[in-house]
Amino acid sequence: MIDQTLSARPVARRLSSMEMKPLPLAVLGVPREMEFGLAFYRNQTISRYEMSGVPQGEHLLVTPAGARDVVAKFVGHRRVSFLGDFAAQNLDFYWIGK
Repeated sequence: MIDQTLSARPVARRLSSMEMKPLPLAVLGVPREMEFGLAFYRNQTISRYEMSGVPQGEHLLVTPAGARDVVAKFVGHRRVSFLGDFAAQNLDFYWIGK
């Protein structure tokens, strides 16, 4: 139960199951522990919208649940698709196009 509500491991697994191909990952508004955990479990660098801006290419984005309006402000006219959520940690997943 603790793994589902506190760990980045099940979040990383869920993200991997949604991908058709490996994509860069970014976060917006999530705790630093989640960012660092995702970097560890996915073995990749994670971009943080608040610090480094929106990545140039297509990528996946992890946000707190219900943050679609905030996402739209950051990405402007780029394509945004809601992929799903991870309710145990109140997270939403998005695909951001070019």
